[in-house]
Amino acid sequence: PSARAPRAEIAMSVSRPCIAIGFKDSAKVKNGAEIIALELATNTILDAAFGKGSLSYDRLYRKGLIDDSFSASFAREESFGHTVIGGETDDPDLLTQAISDVLRGLRRKGFNRRDIERLRRRRLGRYVRAFDSPEEIVFFSADALLKGVDPFDFPALIKGVKRSALFDRLESHFIDGNFSTSLITPAGA
Repeated sequence: PSARAPRAEIAMSVSRPCIAIGFKDSAKVKNGAEIIALELATNTILDAAFGKGSLSYDRLYRKGLIDDSFSASFAREESFGHTVIGGETDDPDLLTQAISDVLRGLRRKGFNRRDIERLRRRRLGRYVRAFDSPEEIVFFSADALLKGVDPFDFPALIKGVKRSALFDRLESHFIDGNFSTSLITPAGA
């Protein structure tokens, strides 16, 4: 699978360049439970690579490549899915290269058991905190139920994220040629 266009750029009325790197998801899924498993694996990888507690986030932030606008997220439905990573940056090309390097390094290094357990606990904490917000739990529950998954099954699904599933997902989704870069630059710059 490859992205249709490797890069798109447009000038708009913004103060700083804004970049979004989108990875096309071509995984074949048969039901909602497989979608949820894919979401959990992909978001665990994104937490490990680009979460605010990750070493790479800290490194990119200290280098001035990212700021608080930076995010990484995955969305999946039955017929399509994508990961989007990006935010405002003064050096879009350097940030694109750094994101690619982080993902390559993670594929090379992999995950250790302690990291996976920490990421599971973090995801489980997010699940529990969702119950503090009526709006968040309604959207979360509706999404799960529409996919045919009981929202109260999530703790078991989170604990079921295996190291091998994370590695397989890294190798199939976060690969060179499977992403497109969208860049908004300041008009008149």
